[in-house]
Amino acid sequence: ILVDGAPLPKRGTCPVQLILQHPETAVDPRMRMSQTLAEAGEVPQRLLDDLGIQKRWLARFPHELSGGELQRFCIARALAAPAEAGEAANPRYLVADEVSTMLDAVTQAQIWRFLVEETQARGIGLVFVSHSHALTERIATRVVDLAMR
Repeated sequence: ILVDGAPLPKRGTCPVQLILQHPETAVDPRMRMSQTLAEAGEVPQRLLDDLGIQKRWLARFPHELSGGELQRFCIARALAAPAEAGEAANPRYLVADEVSTMLDAVTQAQIWRFLVEETQARGIGLVFVSHSHALTERIATRVVDLAMR
């Protein structure tokens, strides 16, 4: 896999960050959410605010959060990937695999609005996987249809 013409690094910060459909599989169930974010390095308060992450959620374990709340943490962690010496902390690309499928319509809209605005503002490429044609038509600038016919 090449990113900007170079292979993915074997160590250190990866310029591609993945956000999974099932956030509960992407976090350690024994760690409080504050610890989960701490592993990502310094997460700006603005990012937490923009994602609607409430301060009281930081003391909770993953099983104490709803799917939408937990997904917001996974997005924050992906956007705040740790920096190595001399490297920028920001990812170059996000891969969002069905990140809103299990969420209610209001939460879906909030998450996608945030992701689109944030990736555009930071110049981050966004590849998303979705079975929703309506979502794809609304968000995508290019579409690759992988449906088996």
